[in-house]
Amino acid sequence: MICRLCGGVDRTILPYRYCWQKNEYRLSRCRICSLISVDPLPDAAQIASFYDQDYFENGLHGLDDVGMSYLERTAANSAHTLRFVEESILAHKRDASSLFEIGAATGHLLDCAKKAGLERVSGIEISDHAAAVASNRYGIDLHVGDVGTFDTDPHAGRWDIVYAGDVLEHVPDPAGLLEVIATILAPDGVAVVRIPTTFDLLSSRIATVALNLSGRVLTLPDAPYHLHEFTRRTAQRLFEDRFGDVRLMSGIVPVGSLNTKGGRALYRIKQAVHILNVPLTGWTGRFGDRLTVIARKPRVRGLRL
Repeated sequence: MICRLCGGVDRTILPYRYCWQKNEYRLSRCRICSLISVDPLPDAAQIASFYDQDYFENGLHGLDDVGMSYLERTAANSAHTLRFVEESILAHKRDASSLFEIGAATGHLLDCAKKAGLERVSGIEISDHAAAVASNRYGIDLHVGDVGTFDTDPHAGRWDIVYAGDVLEHVPDPAGLLEVIATILAPDGVAVVRIPTTFDLLSSRIATVALNLSGRVLTLPDAPYHLHEFTRRTAQRLFEDRFGDVRLMSGIVPVGSLNTKGGRALYRIKQAVHILNVPLTGWTGRFGDRLTVIARKPRVRGLRL
C-alpha cells in the first residue's frame, strides 16, 4: 500500500485489526514517515456505508455512558459548543465573518457559529442523514458527499476560517484534504483542525509492545472509521509541508470524559493508565490524545510565512 503522506511503500504491520462486513482491515505504519493507516484502505462505497444513521446513535460517541441520543447530547451541550466556537475557533481570527466546516455532522457547531455573530456559514458532510438533520433542525444546507470529490471552484478564497474537527483521520487522502482547505481559505484565513492522536498515549504504546511480545492481534470493536491514525510527529509533517505558519497544541481527554466503549475490559484498563497520562501530558505537553493545529494561509499566494 502506498502511504498517503509520503508516498512510501515500506510498511510495518501493527497488532490491530478491524473486522467489518466480512472484511478484515489491519493497521500498518509507514517506515518512512510513521503514518498509521488501515490496510487495505476501504473503497468509497465502503467508507460511505460506515456513516449511516447508526453512526450517530451507537456507543461510538460515548452515548451509552450518558444515556442520550446524539441529537439530545448536542442540544444539551449547546452552551459549551458556543463557548468552544468563540474561544477555540474564532479566537484565532477575530475579524472573521465566515466559517466553513468539513465534517459538519448535524450542523450544531455551525448553528452556534451563527449565534456567535458570523455572517456566513456552510460545510460538507458525508452522511445524507446528518445533512438532512442540519437542514431540518437548523436551516443549514450542507454539501453532501466525500470531500475528495468536492467542487472547490465556487468556494475558492471565500472563507475566513475552515474548521475540521475529528475528520482528517476519516478521509482516504489527508494531504488532499489540506489542499481543499488551502484552496477555499481566503488570504490570511485560518484553518483550525482537531485530530485524535490515540497512538501517542501511554496506554497505546504499552498495548502495542505487549501485543507484539505476545504475538496477539487485537480486534477493535468498531468499523474502520479512522482510516489513518496520527501522532504529533506525522501531523506536524503534514501541515508544515503545506502551510508556512503552523502551531500545534497537544491536549488530553479528562479521565471522566474518556469513552470506555460500553465498559469493555481493555478500555477500563486504558482508563486506569489514563489517570497517570493526564498529569504527564499537562507537565510535558506530550503523550496526549488530542491535537489542535492552527494553520494560517499566506496573504500572498506561494509565500511561506
